[in-house]
Amino acid sequence: MNMMRRLVALVLPAGLLAAAACSRSPSGEHVGSTKPSALTGDNAVTRAQEWEFVRMPYCQSANHQPDYDPACAPVCTRPDVGQWDPYRSDCSGLVSWAWGLPPPGRVTTEFAPFNGDVSFVIDAGSLSPGDAVNNNEHVMLFKNWNGPGNATFIEEPGCSSATPYAHEFSSNVGINGSSIYVAWNGMTFTAIRFNGQFDDGKGCSGAEEAACGNFGCGCGDGFCSGGYSCDGSGCSAKHTNDCAQFGCGCVDGTCSGGYCPGSGCNAKMVRDCGNYGCGCADGHCSGGYCDGSGCTEKETNDCAKYGCGCVDGRCSGGFCPGTGCTAKQTQNCAAFGCGCSMGACKGGACH
Repeated sequence: MNMMRRLVALVLPAGLLAAAACSRSPSGEHVGSTKPSALTGDNAVTRAQEWEFVRMPYCQSANHQPDYDPACAPVCTRPDVGQWDPYRSDCSGLVSWAWGLPPPGRVTTEFAPFNGDVSFVIDAGSLSPGDAVNNNEHVMLFKNWNGPGNATFIEEPGCSSATPYAHEFSSNVGINGSSIYVAWNGMTFTAIRFNGQFDDGKGCSGAEEAACGNFGCGCGDGFCSGGYSCDGSGCSAKHTNDCAQFGCGCVDGTCSGGYCPGSGCNAKMVRDCGNYGCGCADGHCSGGYCDGSGCTEKETNDCAKYGCGCVDGRCSGGFCPGTGCTAKQTQNCAAFGCGCSMGACKGGACH
């Protein structure tokens, strides 16, 4: 066992080392598929982390092949792992490996927004684990959000970098539509998503999701749903069931309403209810000129903590400013010459 092999043995989990040892035939040819049978966004991150764990050196060539990047060594030398060897271990090679694309891997201009056959542009605010950010110079895998305006990425930054190997970093980011500015390296990227079979619980392929997105819709269980233009919640049955375990609804793939933050309504529901002078709560027209308070269970409970009612999504009445009545309740009471307080007709001709 040579020195590099010992390094891999020390760093890689036992199961991964076994897979590496079995990935070449006796003739030395690469065998087997590099793409997992059920690739998920988290799975893509895990694959990228395999390179991160061994600090995979940056190379613009396959392992043990001449590297023509003048900033790098003349020959690419890195851990000998059969599944990795045919890939370039540069920025786009890392994403290609993570996504299970064939070796030696794509280059930046073969991903969206330049080429749409394996990836497509998404809103940067919707980046999920396993997505990527790309420009014509550099591409990085998105790992996770750390909070508003801060995210973690995995990259191969180049031989001239202070960290010329696969690593992750967290950075403040700025978002404008599909564009994302990463303060760490001062670069602006386009957010993109793999156009393959990421099993993210939506029940939709990347192609289906992209097609629905053209109409301002999400995708759930293979159907365009939610968003600004389509009927439905924009959630698969799995997402809906998962959210229900927390007493929440599901909107556009996110737990919302019920006992979770959010109105529990997508943009189309809000717009449709607004056409009748109503708000939307938990997927129903409510408040304003419609029956109901216009508040979700969480909003109602949160306001009650302060001795207030909830009207049209706001604490109102009781110990809070406002009458505690919706427009419809006020109008109904006025028909009897009464005012409205905390949802009940009072004063005037009423008790």
